[in-house]
Amino acid sequence: MTAAQHQSLALRSAGDLASARRLLTDAIVTARPTYGEDHPEVLGSAHLLARLHREADDPAAARRVLEEAYAAGERRRGDADPLMLALSFDLAGVAEELGNRHEARRNYTRVATAGPAVLGPEHPAVRAARSYLGGSAAAPAGPLPDPAALAGPTMSLPAVPAPRAPQAPPPPPVPGAPRPGPPAPAVPGSEWAPQPAPPHFGVPQSGVPQPARPGPAPAHPYRASSGWAPPPAAGPG
Repeated sequence: MTAAQHQSLALRSAGDLASARRLLTDAIVTARPTYGEDHPEVLGSAHLLARLHREADDPAAARRVLEEAYAAGERRRGDADPLMLALSFDLAGVAEELGNRHEARRNYTRVATAGPAVLGPEHPAVRAARSYLGGSAAAPAGPLPDPAALAGPTMSLPAVPAPRAPQAPPPPPVPGAPRPGPPAPAVPGSEWAPQPAPPHFGVPQSGVPQPARPGPAPAHPYRASSGWAPPPAAGPG
């Protein structure tokens, strides 16, 4: 199912929304006998298919897919499930598009009631549901919900990156100014080389070798030669 989802999204990105919807519909029908109609992959693919239907301006088809998926998952999952909350959120948006305010409120109530404990009280879907139920003039962000609103519990449609701004041409050279030389070639692996340690206070920095100072005596006279003494701690690897 994951491969079918990626293929449908690739077709969508290429502008072939009809083929994307058809491919995902066939994949869901084929997977149901093997995985079960309430399998998370099947329900997640249905949720993605409904969003593709809505993007194609077919809210009726989206409602049909979402209602079938919710009925299949409700038997074993219940409302306090991230995927079921994702289906409820989109069911509410589709109902609002189709003018069914009662159905929209019923599904947004599911999200507002069970969502805070599952998704968090500040999750975008929870906040949008509460805003709608609180009498806000606008439903959540236009006819289509924000794809990032449910990025946690389900797959979200990829955002199209904004075009890059053209780079300004470099300024003209100043007459008589020295030209910078070519940059020094980077040594492969130099970014991973250890940096030199800072000089220690009180340690001579000249190149003259200093006499070694005697170290402290062992704590036990037999510790250094005893075979039962614990080995010295290894340095950091």
